[in-house]
Order: sequence, then structure tokens, then C-alpha cells
Amino acid sequence: MIKKERQVSGFIVKLEALVRRMPEMEPGRERAISQLNKRKAGYSGEQKLDYYLSF
Repeated sequence: MIKKERQVSGFIVKLEALVRRMPEMEPGRERAISQLNKRKAGYSGEQKLDYYLSF
């Protein structure tokens, strides 16, 4: 039984805002996008695990 609902990490929200505001040609933009994709994949995996643990 899961007592506390999973929420999107504050770090993911901040990275999304950063990527939205960065210009296309900014040198660090690719790194920020890569980090964001890794974090989103981890969050998605946690959600999938929650489904199976709910039984």
C-alpha cells in the first residue's frame, strides 16, 4: 500500500524551466536537456514500479 503519492521532483521542474528559457545555441543547453531526459526516465520508472507495488 502506497501511503504517499509520488510527485514530480522539484529538480525536474527547474530543469524544464531552464531548458525553456535557454536560447537554442547556448553551449550548456544540450547538457541540460540530457540531464532532464535522464531524470524524467527515472521518474517514469518509479511510476511504473508503483503500479506493480500497488497490488
